[in-house]
Formats: sequence, structure tokens, C-alpha cells
Amino acid sequence: MTSVTIINNSLPEYLISKIKQYSKMPPFRHSYMSWGSDVIKDSSPVLVKDLDDNFNLEIIKHLSNLFPILKEMQTHCMWYGWPKGSYIPWHNDNNSVAITIYLNEYWDDDWGGYFAYK
Repeated sequence: MTSVTIINNSLPEYLISKIKQYSKMPPFRHSYMSWGSDVIKDSSPVLVKDLDDNFNLEIIKHLSNLFPILKEMQTHCMWYGWPKGSYIPWHNDNNSVAITIYLNEYWDDDWGGYFAYK
């Protein structure tokens, strides 16, 4: 499938709050540690945090109601922090399903950060 679906409020507020709290605790890694140079290019480092199995299961439980195919897939949820000057260039995730969830309470269009899909 080569389409994009936009769904607002895909996770319950309590789970978003838990993810935000969890994302503030170490350990972190950054994109320079594990991403190839073709994905880093000249981006500032991106913060990366793997969500533990409990979060992974809880998130997928909610999202599989919206996307039933997730019940049949091996999944892995991650949190990314995008500091000023960071970006990700055109790339292929090599997955049949990729999901991006924005957790910002407020976003100014002048900050950039647009999702582009081709």
C-alpha cells in the first residue's frame, strides 16, 4: 500500500502523558550513533529513545484498533526528539507500515518539521 492516512488523537491522553514522562528519562542515544551517513547528511543530532516493551504493547493495542494489520506484524516503537537544525532526508523505511505520531501540544508553522511523502 502506498498511501498516507492522517488520524487526529490516535492515542489516549493518559498514554501520551506517560510517553512524554518516559521520554525525559535516560538512556538516550543519538542519530550519529546508529544512522547511516546517507540519512544523517548534515542534520544536527536527533535524540533517539527506544520505548520499552510495555509501552510498545500499549501503543500497538490502541493503534491496532485503527490499523488491524498491526496485530499481524512485529512492531517496535521509538521516540525521537528533533532539536533545532535536525531533519531526516528522503529515505525508505523498508517496512510495509510506518507510523509517525506527533506529541507536540503546540507547533508554530515557522518551526518547520513538515512530514513529506512521495
